[in-house]
Amino acid sequence: MSKYTGITLAAVALAVAGLSVPAAHASTATQGAGVQLLDVAGQPGIFPYGRPDVYIGTVNDGLTSAPLVPGSTRTYTMRVSNTGTITEQMRIWPAAASLTGGVWYPGNGTSKDVASSETSTSLSSLTLPPGGSSDVTITVHIPGTAQPGTSYGVVWAGVIPPGGSGNVTIAIRAGIREYLTVA
Repeated sequence: MSKYTGITLAAVALAVAGLSVPAAHASTATQGAGVQLLDVAGQPGIFPYGRPDVYIGTVNDGLTSAPLVPGSTRTYTMRVSNTGTITEQMRIWPAAASLTGGVWYPGNGTSKDVASSETSTSLSSLTLPPGGSSDVTITVHIPGTAQPGTSYGVVWAGVIPPGGSGNVTIAIRAGIREYLTVA
């Protein structure tokens, strides 16, 4: 077995096991973004299991809505992480989403809807070293004139691609879903 076949087989075994695959060359740069919802600040009783939920506006692992009242504000904390091997500048923004036939679809990344218009972030961009993270406050404010119903959105964190023309750009981003139900 050649040296490279052994490295490839080891990488496949680690990937199947869900572990990180070490770079074959130290100069290989990888990009990555990660997000995690940490809590619902100031909302006692929102987490029946004593831990953060998986989506904005829900409880019980996203199975139950946590209704908002017109005129109310709720804040969340989202941890943004650089999962790559190089320092990255990242952008954070709310965008539209939809639910069709029971399937959740994020919008095109910059589109706006009711949920994304009612959502703001404490930071619009940040720079993170490899493995670094930063907490961002997400604020959802429901207008006093809001009508009952549910709207959908996403809060994205994504790597800002380098400028230049003639390059292929890959969108590297991760997001937290929003299910905003007005009582």
